[in-house]
Amino acid sequence: MLAGQQERGLRALDGPLGCIEEVWWLPEQYRLRAKLLLLSPGNETEAEAGLRQAMDVAREQGCRSLELRAAMNLARLLRGQRRAREGEGLLAERFDRFTEGWDTADLREARALLTVLQTDDRSSRSTQVPALRVALALGSPGPLPQRTDI
Repeated sequence: MLAGQQERGLRALDGPLGCIEEVWWLPEQYRLRAKLLLLSPGNETEAEAGLRQAMDVAREQGCRSLELRAAMNLARLLRGQRRAREGEGLLAERFDRFTEGWDTADLREARALLTVLQTDDRSSRSTQVPALRVALALGSPGPLPQRTDI
């Protein structure tokens, strides 16, 4: 059932992607398409490309709010791929451009997500420091061990 809904959603979004009259909403269409792709495993690369395209188009259009929405989705995707630091950086860059509207849902959500990503980053670094000490003490020339249970 979910697969059928995903296919219907993708078809509904793909039609307007080629419509010139709807160019102003293009970033949101790319973002929603990426979210639909993520409903099935194995589409992460295509979804990431779509989210980056959504951010690029929104930036070209000067639409910071749509760029922020795409950045939040991409940051979540990257977090799931153990790339939280990358997600934090791209989201913070877009979040920092805002000078007002702090009580809007998008900015509150972005702030909360940044807190989560920063916590992930601190946790990641704290587990790497002991590994670095062990590697240095043992004179290990190889890569540092990474914790996989985080």
